[in-house]
Amino acid sequence: DQRVVAKVLDVDQSAQQIDLSLKDVNDHQRKEKIQEWKNEQKADNWMELAFGDDVSDERYAAVATAILAEFDSLYKGFEAAAIHGTEALDDVDLDDEEIEAIVDTARENVSVPYVTVTGYVDLECPDGDGVDVVREALQAAEGNGEIPVRAGGPNGSSGDEQNESSGVPEEIELSVTYVGAPEYRIEVQAPDYKTAEDHLEQSAERATRVIGDHGGTGEFHRERRVEDE
Repeated sequence: DQRVVAKVLDVDQSAQQIDLSLKDVNDHQRKEKIQEWKNEQKADNWMELAFGDDVSDERYAAVATAILAEFDSLYKGFEAAAIHGTEALDDVDLDDEEIEAIVDTARENVSVPYVTVTGYVDLECPDGDGVDVVREALQAAEGNGEIPVRAGGPNGSSGDEQNESSGVPEEIELSVTYVGAPEYRIEVQAPDYKTAEDHLEQSAERATRVIGDHGGTGEFHRERRVEDE
């Protein structure tokens, strides 16, 4: 079953005729359109998995219309649901049960593209409890618990202390590993480069803020300085 991609040159409705050109479509455009078609075939299958292969045409059309009102394609809607969960469908005009069905199906079937970025942070604290402080900083870097924030900034000496949530979204994978004192590697996997970079920098900032609040020093850098042990 061969598929071809053609460019529409002219449409003559009175003659019910469409003029097409194969040679005006380059290889990149051809591959892109065929992939889009394949993706929509997948999305059609996911719709049946989510709502049953006996889903009525009316319900299928209603759900599809709601998704397409917010996304360029059904595939994009399922992909967003796989990455961000129900939050991705907040603006889609569907009830909770329908959204849950889409998210569950998406997370079981959609292969989400991820990018990985890496950075390093040096953490040092001369205090007697420096080991515990570094451990606390690493926990903050990983997004565990809450970290103190003072009105005067990371090393501020005045203002009330407040707690800031350092949780990492579930679509982000973040790990911190030991390289060699005082250096630690931060690795982030995310759906896109910008998101990965943002969470990498935020992770390092959380760690250096904690270490700074205890009189230590922290520095974020992109290249490794210590050889792996």
